[in-house]
Amino acid sequence: MNRHHVTPRRLLFLLFLLHSAVVWAAPVPRNVGPQNLSLARAIQIAMAHNPDILAQRARITQAIARAKQARSSMMPSISVLGVGQVENTYKLDTLPPEMKDTLQTFFPDLDPNSLKMQVLKRWNLLLGVSVIQPLTSLYPLYKLLKIRRLDQNVAKDNLAMLRRKIRKETIGAYLQVYQARAYLKIAIQAKKLIQAHLRRVKILVREEAARKAELLQVQVKQAEIEHAIIRAQSGNELAESLLKYTIGLPLETKIRLTERFADPPPPFHTSLATCTALAMKRRAEIHLIRTRMNQARLGRQAALFQYVPTMALIGGYQFSKGLETMFPMHRWFAGALFTWSWEWGKKKYRIDEIEAQEAQAQHLYAKVRLGIQLQVKRYFLAMRASYQAIAIGRTAMAQAAERLRMEEIRYKDQAATSTDVLTAQTAMEKANADHANALYGYYQARAALEEAVGGTLP
Repeated sequence: MNRHHVTPRRLLFLLFLLHSAVVWAAPVPRNVGPQNLSLARAIQIAMAHNPDILAQRARITQAIARAKQARSSMMPSISVLGVGQVENTYKLDTLPPEMKDTLQTFFPDLDPNSLKMQVLKRWNLLLGVSVIQPLTSLYPLYKLLKIRRLDQNVAKDNLAMLRRKIRKETIGAYLQVYQARAYLKIAIQAKKLIQAHLRRVKILVREEAARKAELLQVQVKQAEIEHAIIRAQSGNELAESLLKYTIGLPLETKIRLTERFADPPPPFHTSLATCTALAMKRRAEIHLIRTRMNQARLGRQAALFQYVPTMALIGGYQFSKGLETMFPMHRWFAGALFTWSWEWGKKKYRIDEIEAQEAQAQHLYAKVRLGIQLQVKRYFLAMRASYQAIAIGRTAMAQAAERLRMEEIRYKDQAATSTDVLTAQTAMEKANADHANALYGYYQARAALEEAVGGTLP
């Protein structure tokens, strides 16, 4: 038997060794920690991964290609024709019998019997170049080129509006996570307070200084708080998922928010007039309407030139080889083309349509300016009201905490009921929630105002 013969047992052993080598060589997976995510980083990720922004960037590239195409339309049209062939032909050195008499009639000295047929291969070559340069259409084509270049500005303005919208949505989703975490913190704090109050009530019930009904009341409140914690946890998880979805991260990605929002925020000194002036200067909507007005004006100017007859210069050159019996070896031509057509008012109606579009853009421009001013004022007042609400909320929190402390002391001295303590605790929870709403509502309103003015605030 051959000693190198591979038996099934030996083959299984080799496969086991190979599997073991692969397993031991594979890298050991490491536990990937949560990703630190500041607000600026979240906005950056959203701008880089948002599909709407990527699609709009592709539209800018498309507008650039259209502008180059319009520029090429102004160049002369050059056509090149080349034909080459080889044919199996023949040279008649003899004639058929029925044509000999005819040949002798015209050529009496020729002996037809001496002629022979010879098969030949002949090469034919034809090269031609023609040039057409429009003249009267250069002006409309130039206007079309300017319109196409303005399309690039339109696409860029749309991208700016989209980026502004995505930035606002990202800030809003980021703040919602903080707001959800604030609700969860309030619920956990309420759980600690109710547990401490429950222990005091149980002691008083054992000492027969309180009724069991008060104990049941506290236990119901505890169950409500437990349910509130579950809802707050779900809200926090949902807010984080919404943030990941907004910026384009996988939902299973672990994140750690690192932004810190000042409480209270720094004072805001920018006036409404300054915000409105910034909006009039920055907002892409105004630039977009102006661009549309310019495009309508250019289109009207190009349409007016349709009344001018069409004129063009034409020229060409041909070189032929092997076709001398039909064409000269070198031939050229040059000339001019003149056309004019009557379309029963179609050109005039086209101009009327463009003028109506130009008028629409002018009316829309005035409307957009008023709408932007109203939007800026609305968010400016909302941000100012939210800022004032923060101070009110902080005062309400302090009052609610002091009231709860006093009710707990009075209950310990049996000068207040358990209901009074629970009512004070509920009031403190509401004050904390109102303060969180005011704080993050202010930052939401600030983000909305920045979106309205078209950029960051000074």
